[in-house]
Amino acid sequence: MTTHWSAACCLALLGTAALGCSGTDAGSDAGVSANASTAAEPRIEAYRRWSDHIGQGGGPKGAEDLEALARAGYKHVLSVDGAMPDIESAERYGLSYIHVPIGYDGVTRDEAVAIVKAVQGAEGPIYVHCHHGLHRGPAAAAMARIALEGVDTQTAVKDLEASGCKYEGLFRDVNAFVPPTADELARVGDLPEAVVPSGMRDSMTHIDDRWDSVQFVKKLGYKPNPDHPDIDPAHEVGMLENLLRNLADQADAKALGPEFLAMTEASRAAAERLEQDVRAGDPVAAEASFKALKDSCSKCHKKYRD
Repeated sequence: MTTHWSAACCLALLGTAALGCSGTDAGSDAGVSANASTAAEPRIEAYRRWSDHIGQGGGPKGAEDLEALARAGYKHVLSVDGAMPDIESAERYGLSYIHVPIGYDGVTRDEAVAIVKAVQGAEGPIYVHCHHGLHRGPAAAAMARIALEGVDTQTAVKDLEASGCKYEGLFRDVNAFVPPTADELARVGDLPEAVVPSGMRDSMTHIDDRWDSVQFVKKLGYKPNPDHPDIDPAHEVGMLENLLRNLADQADAKALGPEFLAMTEASRAAAERLEQDVRAGDPVAAEASFKALKDSCSKCHKKYRD
């Protein structure tokens, strides 16, 4: 039987929320509310379960992770990552998605209210994730726990640190977070399963921004850099591939005809190959794929933009 988690239901956890699932005393030497449960299942990067209602971790990497979440009892997934959620695969395992993308520089009030609204309205356990489950996802989960499970700010901030977060803006906003009022929550409209660019112009703006990111990770040799822990090279390329795929679905892009769509598909395929090469750690192949991607985009720009 599915339980509806209203605000009243969630607030009923006040007496136990600070303990997490493992039951360790919140006043332990680490000062963290049990560091949550980190059970072997599901085996997802940075997985933690804070309570019966809220878990957090990295983004599901395919059907196996989504199935594991469903097997662990989750009914909903809240993504605060920028990548498009795999809604179709999630639905196969009875999981519904909500998408509230946030940045590494902090969480706006509107974003924070939407996050709380998403968790409050979930009928059953909800899994909160970003990409690696270290920064944005834990910040979102911390705000939801403060607002709905009675976790005090000091504990939430310590749990955010224990989760691996390194970003001052996220710590700042969790530390300053005040639970939304009933009026604020009531003003939140329907939350989307996925936030997609609206129209070709918006899509191209996002693509241009992501292309800058791809050029940056190329300068890093497509390798993780300790000075930029938020940047995963393969993920940056994958985001570009997602945007190019979404571009082809825009009505105004389709109106340009089959030649434009063929060029878009060529760029998308080149981005996909580049992501595969980066994940394989093959710099020679990655260089060739990057050149193919750049040439394909330049050819399209010359005909349709320049």
